Amino acid sequence: EDHVMAFWMGSRGKNFGLHTDIFTEQFLLQSQGAKEVFLLLPENAAAVAPFPFLSSAKFYKSALRSVGNINLAGAGCLRTLLGPGDVLYIPPFWWHELRTVTDGPSLTTTFRVHLPENKRFYAAIDALYNLCKNARERGAERLARHLATYFAHGLLAEDGARAPRINVQQGPTSRLALGAAAAAGACVAAGYWLGRRSLV
Repeated sequence: EDHVMAFWMGSRGKNFGLHTDIFTEQFLLQSQGAKEVFLLLPENAAAVAPFPFLSSAKFYKSALRSVGNINLAGAGCLRTLLGPGDVLYIPPFWWHELRTVTDGPSLTTTFRVHLPENKRFYAAIDALYNLCKNARERGAERLARHLATYFAHGLLAEDGARAPRINVQQGPTSRLALGAAAAAGACVAAGYWLGRRSLV
């Protein structure tokens, strides 16, 4: 569903580890108790050490678990405290960690809006994962490693002579979604090829 509402109840010391909800806009309404919230969107995602999407379904979570384990220099980490009646907006892709800091129950309501890019992003990730998985299952480990580095190079190349230029009037969300969608299309085609031929 594109719109989801969830209720969260906890006590002091309970927390949601550092994670991102990808292409999802969120509004957090604090009804009871207080929560400490950390928000960050580092330019280099390696700063939060996401689980690698080619080998883990937890690619939306940080392997470091908490902002306390991260070098925050240049990460632009924001901190706030939510009390009863407070509402916090979390933009798409922003990494966040929440901790209950008061005694007694804490009640939070989350309103989530999944953007159209969300399904395309997960489809792209799934296609990349299966492309490399299919190569490894056929004993083509060298090809699997090449595919992984091929897409990494393409995504990290500077926007210039070595990479196709995208219309700068589009926002960062649209540019990333287009890149992911293009990768997904390439993966679907290559996955079809991998499924029909034995690679050595």
